[in-house]
Amino acid sequence: MAAGKSAYRTEGTAKWALSYWSNRLKRNREDYVIIELTGEDMLQLLRRKSAPTLDELCASINDENRHEGIDFGEPVGEEIW
Repeated sequence: MAAGKSAYRTEGTAKWALSYWSNRLKRNREDYVIIELTGEDMLQLLRRKSAPTLDELCASINDENRHEGIDFGEPVGEEIW
C-alpha cells in the first residue's frame, strides 16, 4: 500500500481483488492462500492446497525461532503441574 493510504479506504478494493483472483484461479473458500507484499503497490499470491500440517510446522522449528521455557512458579490454586 502506498504511503498515506489507510487500510480502511482500500479494504473494499482489496476484498474484491482477492475474490476476483481467487475465482480466476479456481480457489475454494477452504483453500489456504498467502498474500505477500513484494514491493510498493505489488502483491504476490502464493498458493497452497491447505493449511500447513502439524508436521510441517514442527519441521520449521530451529534454534533461532525456539523460545526458552517459562517458569510460572508454584501452583497457587488447584492447577496441576
